[in-house]
Amino acid sequence: MSQLETIDPFTLETVSFELSSASALQIQGTITLMNPTEAIGPYLERIHEAIVADKLQEFKVDVTQLTFVNSSAIRLFADWVIRVEDGGKPYVLVFATDNSRSWQRTAFRSIASLCDDCIRIVP
Repeated sequence: MSQLETIDPFTLETVSFELSSASALQIQGTITLMNPTEAIGPYLERIHEAIVADKLQEFKVDVTQLTFVNSSAIRLFADWVIRVEDGGKPYVLVFATDNSRSWQRTAFRSIASLCDDCIRIVP
């Protein structure tokens, strides 16, 4: 059994996280918590560790249904990219975005600049 298969969906009041396949995470809703790192960070860290343990080359994060996040929540995605880079780039994060959402266009363009070869943005 893969490590990712042991991770249950995670839901807060306005957002849900669910593994939609063996190598993809679907995030839906909004993230407006004052400190999302405290509430959501450990879940994303666990997913990162499972991806590394499962030796995946690529992992998709589908944010097309994530309608809004505050600036503190954008930091969650930036931290994930930095974690991948600091870990020797064991896999590529592929963010599926919705170009009609202006926050996704601007935020993920900036996040991609953190590590050109460990992140890919797809519309």
